[in-house]
Amino acid sequence: MSKILLAWELGDGLGHVTRLLKIAEELRSRGHDCIIVARDIENAGRLAQKAGFDTIAAPTVNVYLAAANGRDPTSASDILAFIGFTEPHRLAPMVKAWDALVRRLDPDLVILDYAPTVRLAIGPSRPVVVIGDGFTTPPGIDGKCPKFRSSPQIIAEDQILATVQAVQAEYGGWCPHTLPELFEGDRTFIITLPQLDCFGRIRLVPAVGPLASLPKPVEDTPTVDYFAYLSVTAKGIDKFLKALSVSGLKGSLFLRGSTQKQRQQLTTENLTVHEGPQDMAQMAAMSRLLIHHGGVGTCETLLGLGRPQLILPRHVEQRLNARVLVQDRIAKSLNNIVELEIDAIVAETQAAVNDATLATRAHKVANQLAARPHASLDRIVSNCIELLS
Repeated sequence: MSKILLAWELGDGLGHVTRLLKIAEELRSRGHDCIIVARDIENAGRLAQKAGFDTIAAPTVNVYLAAANGRDPTSASDILAFIGFTEPHRLAPMVKAWDALVRRLDPDLVILDYAPTVRLAIGPSRPVVVIGDGFTTPPGIDGKCPKFRSSPQIIAEDQILATVQAVQAEYGGWCPHTLPELFEGDRTFIITLPQLDCFGRIRLVPAVGPLASLPKPVEDTPTVDYFAYLSVTAKGIDKFLKALSVSGLKGSLFLRGSTQKQRQQLTTENLTVHEGPQDMAQMAAMSRLLIHHGGVGTCETLLGLGRPQLILPRHVEQRLNARVLVQDRIAKSLNNIVELEIDAIVAETQAAVNDATLATRAHKVANQLAARPHASLDRIVSNCIELLS
């Protein structure tokens, strides 16, 4: 029996741990001992614990960069700068913490999801498999991280690499030659639909597809207008919920991170609020429109189910996902809720619910996806077994 460590460092939501769990469950069924290290121990970690895995909280990453002046990152290298890769006093203790954790657990194989600091700490000391979507696993282009926006980079990559080299030289650790190496393993898999890969046009090795097959398109006639899967911490969420409450639309929502008091208050405002996550296929079967923040897992699921989407992106990755789906005429997007008047939000939401062209296009694409297999779990697990042997 081999010991396998599965670690998630950056990003939010439940998607990262959900895909790690699928791999862990398959490896466990083959007799391997799997340990999960989760960024969000309260929510994602609880899922892993319920699935029967020993679960450890990941070292806390503080995202901060005064020089950004409120600007969004332009590439993965900017994100590295946000989490301390330009400041030795921040980077060094994080690398040492991950190094200690990995050495103490002493796994035979490490599987990483959006975990560049962990990759730096491990280096070539043991085999590594990296999984992720297009955004979290950028390709190296001439040794650089490609941009996902046209704006100038906030911090030069050479400055970031120099900090990495200084920190690793002091502690005798592995030093990559380029920053994209921090997003690569001995085997690297882009586990999303190729059409959702924001770097698909320049990537030499295409995405292998989601771990599991997409759900089949729903054929039920909708009985309500919407289902919303949103976060209580999203900017402008109070304004959007107010717009829903006065829109005249019928539906329900799950508000991740909300308290019982907040949910009770929303019920007095003409909203139906679920206490826990809902089965997306069931919600799609009854709803004309699905509203969410644009996480890649939710986007993929709804693409398979064939319902139109209204996306309220919270950060750059979700904006990229929204842009792809809007261009493909499957979704609409509200990018700046904070700046919109409630009447405008109501009008946009009502328009999305009643857009027959959007609904027809979403159903057509779902049928096209259903005709082609996408599951990649067996391929990834086979590669893990090969590395172990």
